[in-house]
Amino acid sequence: METNLSHLPKLKKGNTCLNCGHILTEEDNFCPRCGQLNDTTRLTFMDWVREILSDFISYDSRLRNSLLPLFKNPGQLSIDYINGQRSSHIHPIRLYLIASFLFFLISSITSFKEHYITTSKSVTDSSNFDISINDDNEGSIYSIVDNITINDSLINVSKNSYKSRFILYLLDIKKYNNKDYKTASDRYNFEKTNLNKFAFYKAIEYSTLTLKELGSVLEKKLPIIAFTFLPFFVIFLNLIHYKKDILYLEHLVFAFYTQSVLFLMLTFEEIASLIYEPLGDTIGNIFIFLIFPIYLFIALKKFYKYPSIKRTVIIFLLLNFIYFFTAFLAIVFGTFFAFFTY
Repeated sequence: METNLSHLPKLKKGNTCLNCGHILTEEDNFCPRCGQLNDTTRLTFMDWVREILSDFISYDSRLRNSLLPLFKNPGQLSIDYINGQRSSHIHPIRLYLIASFLFFLISSITSFKEHYITTSKSVTDSSNFDISINDDNEGSIYSIVDNITINDSLINVSKNSYKSRFILYLLDIKKYNNKDYKTASDRYNFEKTNLNKFAFYKAIEYSTLTLKELGSVLEKKLPIIAFTFLPFFVIFLNLIHYKKDILYLEHLVFAFYTQSVLFLMLTFEEIASLIYEPLGDTIGNIFIFLIFPIYLFIALKKFYKYPSIKRTVIIFLLLNFIYFFTAFLAIVFGTFFAFFTY
């Protein structure tokens, strides 16, 4: 029985399957060899939605078929996916989510090993932690706010800024060794709202962290931060290549695949750190500062078909500047996000 396609837009059928190349007839709604929909229209948002839903309910050989070309031939998987070879390759968002989840999982295990197994200090209840026993701020979260003092200006700004209020609470906890929210609120004449109370107890939790532990907190938020800011970075890709006949979603395919490679590299680094931490640091530096930049350079030239190495270098440097600027914004907002979700 023919499958009901009434829920789909009108198909623009082709003579050959875009995925496997099998010869098709006008009556073929699907390829009889690989099962892909016989449709040659360009990628749309609804295509993504349908493919995401179908991808998440089944795991098959597409992941295996995608990983090898993803690493072996930078940029080609994005080209193949956009050109219609989708049934045999994993959806870019699904691959990104898998890669970021693996990174999150392994980094969590690494953090557990570092902070609860290999270290002698373990703070399980911040209310029992006496900050006054150690006035040396080196390596602690207080080194970030060493040049800030509690004064009328900070207090006034804190009444309208939750970020400043968090810093004020943090300084108050250190200066007065105070663990009582009511006492702190009365001292600065703050309204006793649930949000203010939440900020105060977050400040207590963060007061026990070293800079390394703060870095681990931010690292755990990295997949969410990166996922949130990636579409904004793709806007710059679209603007730079506005003369090319490339849709926004097609830029997004390229961005998701390349970012998946970065997360998989970072995951490998975390695995190496579990075995031997200095090894993981070395591998991480090699991946971030050597292998991934080379990978991205090759992927850019292939995907966007730059006519020369010189043009590729210029675009590569420009995109890196934009990427790091976007990453800076992500870190700023991510730090604030981490403060209130730790």
